Amino acid sequence: AQPPFQNRKDAELALIKLIEESADKHQVTILKNQPNEPVDMVDMVASTMLVEIRADLDKALRWLHDLQQPATFLSIPSLRILPDQEDAAKVMISINLQKWFRKAESS
Repeated sequence: AQPPFQNRKDAELALIKLIEESADKHQVTILKNQPNEPVDMVDMVASTMLVEIRADLDKALRWLHDLQQPATFLSIPSLRILPDQEDAAKVMISINLQKWFRKAESS
């Protein structure tokens, strides 16, 4: 049930929607949500975002768990968690997210 790749804009919008809905659900503040170049493989394409968030550690971990459900087709090539300098109860997470789509000619 991997979604088909239509075009870069739609793929990025799908990833942004997924990130924002999940962040709202888990009370995670998105500081940055920047699209990057897609990753193109033989039969798949990944929409890629650099995302920075601030949240309580437990909420941030629940958010990460929610994002990584098999049906989302997400991978995380890099992740960095640091304490928030302004609020010791929170963490700052910088994450590279990839949402994978099958190419239209693939089944």
